[in-house]
Amino acid sequence: MEKNIYVLGTTIETGNLIQGLTSKFTISGVFTLNSTTNINSISGYSKLNDLLNRHNIPIYELESYTLKSDNDSKLITELKIDILIVYGWQRLIPAWLLKHVSIATIGVHGSPDGITAGRGRSPQNWALILGAKKFYFSLFQLSEGIDSGNVIISASYSIVAKDDICTVYRKLTKISIKLISNFLSDPIVYLKTSKIQKGKAYYYPKRIPTDGAIDWRANSESINNLVRALTRPYPGAFTFYRHQKIYIWKIEKALESNSRIKQNPGVIISNNGRSDICVSTNDGYIKILEYDCDSPLDIQEGDSFISHSEREILGVIIQRHYQTYPDFPISPRLSSYWESLNAGR
Repeated sequence: MEKNIYVLGTTIETGNLIQGLTSKFTISGVFTLNSTTNINSISGYSKLNDLLNRHNIPIYELESYTLKSDNDSKLITELKIDILIVYGWQRLIPAWLLKHVSIATIGVHGSPDGITAGRGRSPQNWALILGAKKFYFSLFQLSEGIDSGNVIISASYSIVAKDDICTVYRKLTKISIKLISNFLSDPIVYLKTSKIQKGKAYYYPKRIPTDGAIDWRANSESINNLVRALTRPYPGAFTFYRHQKIYIWKIEKALESNSRIKQNPGVIISNNGRSDICVSTNDGYIKILEYDCDSPLDIQEGDSFISHSEREILGVIIQRHYQTYPDFPISPRLSSYWESLNAGR
């Protein structure tokens, strides 16, 4: 008997997942956010209507990202949902919805350390920021806890130097389509062989747009990692020049740093236009290849961009996490990075 498969999501990757599933499976409907909801805080938000209309998939627009709206619960519970795929919806799924789904509510989560040792927020961003070479993730059954449900299938992908947040999401979605397709082919069998997560759980903390300030006193690799982790569709890494905020979308590490005169970090060594601004770092210099600002800038050689302490920013992120989740320990990988910044203060 054909199952009623629904998707809950509201991002570009939600659309890519749906696109990949429709060749083999019938999607009964997609729950997304309506245009009156505050969508500015959702990185990678995408209005999915055009895609869904092309595939004749019913659209159910919700009022609340937290799913606490009475109208939303009434709309959803009037539908028969056998399987709910949560993809591109960074909020916990309430108990009433989990209970309403007859077979399983499933999602994908991972980190550089896997699902159990890397629960929480912004895992792909953190993987890039921390310079990870591998991302391990799982298709799992959602529960009321944070990423704590039974693991159904696991996989991984490599992170290479040219990757940014867009390319790692594409890798994740490509493999997710395969894992979810396998699950949908025989969900009962996969659920019977799913496994309880074992080992101590650790968490990656939430990031917000103000966390993206650049510390030019860091080394070139760390700055590059931050930029590629926060590039579009995320809010962007940023710096200030003469009190004007500049969003930096793409840089490259310069290879010939030894040929340059050593400068203090943040000094603008040369400006050859919007696609080639050289800036000094702790261990050489980088080239800014793409940036945006609110008004035209006349960036002068010899001037400096303003540095914001990476150590202090990370300290705020960790403190904010423990204020909300005092019993959820931070990832050891992130803790080690934090300790290394403190050691070098």
